[in-house]
Amino acid sequence: MEERSIARILGLLGDQYANEYIKYWREFECGKTKESKFAKGVDRLLPVLNNCNNNHNTWDEFNITFDQVLEKNEVISGISVDLWKEVKDMICVKFNK
Repeated sequence: MEERSIARILGLLGDQYANEYIKYWREFECGKTKESKFAKGVDRLLPVLNNCNNNHNTWDEFNITFDQVLEKNEVISGISVDLWKEVKDMICVKFNK
């Protein structure tokens, strides 16, 4: 479903650009290349920082657990192990761990 939607939207760009961007989207979704791991980490970083700086209201609102937050955001380590350690420490503080 999501891929069909992406293909439809990107199809507005014409085949040349649509095919190229779909290739990049698939690479991002697979998360196996160095670049896609970096992109996935960047994609997760801002939501974590926002939650840590607004008293994790979104996490509370949707009953998100400490373990769920760690599991979803461990991809940040694809940017930097040191950055992940800092972010993980912030998450631990917010959950009193």
